[in-house]
Amino acid sequence: MFSPKRDKNYNPQYRTDNQYILKDIKDVRSNKFYLNLSKSTTIKVPFHTAGNLGGLYAKLGDDSRYFRIVNIDEETYQRRNIIFQVDGDFVDAFDDVINFVTVNFRKKYSTGGHSDVTAQLLINGNDLKNKISIKDISYPRLGIKSADWLEYEYQLLWSFKGRPNSVRIPENGTQWIKSSDPAVSLIPPLVKEYVELDADRREFLNNGVASASINFATKQAGAMKVVRTIILRADDKSSINKVAIYHDAGVPVGYQSSWFKNSGKADDDVSVMASNYLFLSVPPAEKFIKKNP
Repeated sequence: MFSPKRDKNYNPQYRTDNQYILKDIKDVRSNKFYLNLSKSTTIKVPFHTAGNLGGLYAKLGDDSRYFRIVNIDEETYQRRNIIFQVDGDFVDAFDDVINFVTVNFRKKYSTGGHSDVTAQLLINGNDLKNKISIKDISYPRLGIKSADWLEYEYQLLWSFKGRPNSVRIPENGTQWIKSSDPAVSLIPPLVKEYVELDADRREFLNNGVASASINFATKQAGAMKVVRTIILRADDKSSINKVAIYHDAGVPVGYQSSWFKNSGKADDDVSVMASNYLFLSVPPAEKFIKKNP
């Protein structure tokens, strides 16, 4: 309006001072890497995919190359489970005699050129404390039509407490036990005998005997050792103690009793157990050896 070179505008258009600026904010991330083109390597990129087979089935459901109904009980798909269970009479042996038992399993296929199926399982004391005494091994039939598919082989290794080497059954590591049974009972190479100890507690009191210690010795896994020690006391509520003794088959069990007074100790001779019932009598007074002052 003050310019002399143009017409003066005495009614200029009104313009507000309100202004809005739209800012374009971008989150820019940058990273640096080094690529050595003189060497080659493989970069693995994770790729996840998922989908529904409904559409594929709608298109190819009638094509037997992609979809068909099969009987899983046919020879091609059938599998067999073999159960291995620790014999109930020897469960308590895992407390103080046995560490564990290992099963080596092998299924050989005589036809079809299939590779052998091999497997192992182990049962130890912790398993039995958790009520796990049964484990199984599975193998496929692979289309075998004859009863040969039921046959398999196994080996057992028993680990005894205090013995560095396991006892192998069969003894020769190249030999296997052949079987076709659906279940195998795991019985250690031991005999279990129950022994009842009886002693008149009135004799203890009348002769001043405080207690008696009975040691049982025999062979376990070929090693001679004291396998059980029982303590009888004058104030026991029951006069009879029943204990289990584990030993190798055909090996006798020996025992020796030691009697204790406040004034001395008496040891009976070592005897061989001829019966599963033992009645123990307090030895005469002259057999007690006085303690050193």
